[in-house]
Amino acid sequence: MSIRAVVFDYGGVIITSITTKISTIADRHGVDVPFMLEVLMGPVGRSTDHPWHELERGIGTVDELQERLLPV
Repeated sequence: MSIRAVVFDYGGVIITSITTKISTIADRHGVDVPFMLEVLMGPVGRSTDHPWHELERGIGTVDELQERLLPV
């Protein structure tokens, strides 16, 4: 049998989770942590088509996510 796919879990397993930096990001932008979490990752407890959720499913790229979350 040949290997057809390899799956990596980056949610704090291989690299440090982004959630460890949320308070730093929130402070930098003058907002509270719950607000920053919803902006960056979408609503808690609901599956949506938020850009973060799409990226987790392999739809789009990190560059596209940043463009959608932080329009110039």
